[in-house]
Amino acid sequence: MCASPSSPTDSASPVLQLCALRVVRGGRQIVEGLNLTLHRGEWLHVHGSNGAGKTTLLRTLCALYPAASGQVCWNGAPVQEWGGDYGRCLQYLGHAHALHASMTPQENLAFCAAVRGMDAKPDAVLDALDRLGVRSLAARQMRTLSQGQQRRVALAALLLEPSPLWVLDEPGASLDAAGRTILADLVREHLRGGGLVVGTGHEDMAWGTPSVCVRLACAEVGGRGELREAASRFAH
Repeated sequence: MCASPSSPTDSASPVLQLCALRVVRGGRQIVEGLNLTLHRGEWLHVHGSNGAGKTTLLRTLCALYPAASGQVCWNGAPVQEWGGDYGRCLQYLGHAHALHASMTPQENLAFCAAVRGMDAKPDAVLDALDRLGVRSLAARQMRTLSQGQQRRVALAALLLEPSPLWVLDEPGASLDAAGRTILADLVREHLRGGGLVVGTGHEDMAWGTPSVCVRLACAEVGGRGELREAASRFAH
């Protein structure tokens, strides 16, 4: 059962719940009976080998892929009840960065913001690119950038709008050591501010101890207890 509903944009106490969630893709069961709750300042680490269904699970959490049964709840109500408001509460970064190759980083971020109904000021866009170390590339076409540089531009979009929930699918892909350090700093800062993060990654993500871990290979859920205590100390 979901908790009592509150406003979808209530950033004071955002809560993500999975209630008896079952996800099936291509006739194969990804998870069944998955129950967990993620509170402010906590993050969920989804483990699994290639093809285990990590991306499918993350897309289900974003309401981009339908659950076979069970519910994904946000602030106490199924995400379907929030409609478009739920989408404005989260930012999803998938394998494909969805940036246009013929546009510049500055143009891409301004366009991404406009799609979400924001009017991103040029200085805000440049500040976001600067935080990711790619401000000097702001006027170059995306097709001229390396994969790691393009990934940094995609991550900069996270900074343009204060969304409480970040869903990050292999966000460290293509990043060098310096880029992964910047990413870890961004995630830790988001958690300290009371945000929630769901992420996948094979490498040491250096985001602090996760509050909950899900390993899709055996649909096993671990966490809370000592893990949650460590995450709470880290987040605050």
